[in-house]
Amino acid sequence: INHYRKILRAQIWPHWGSTPLVEITTHQSKAWKNSLEATYSANYVRDILKVFGMLMDDAVDHRPPLLPASP
Repeated sequence: INHYRKILRAQIWPHWGSTPLVEITTHQSKAWKNSLEATYSANYVRDILKVFGMLMDDAVDHRPPLLPASP
């Protein structure tokens, strides 16, 4: 859990923190992924995307949904 919190604070909040959930597009998330892959190890990128994916899935599963679908 601490690893996930560190990822949230170090990678996800700085990039997405000011972006409303409904404004995150597939194109933006893929561009972010490409940027991460150019900068960090494959294992670290996998962990970042895992946490990001969990957050997006939770937003979709929330009742009422915060997002219609995960980007």
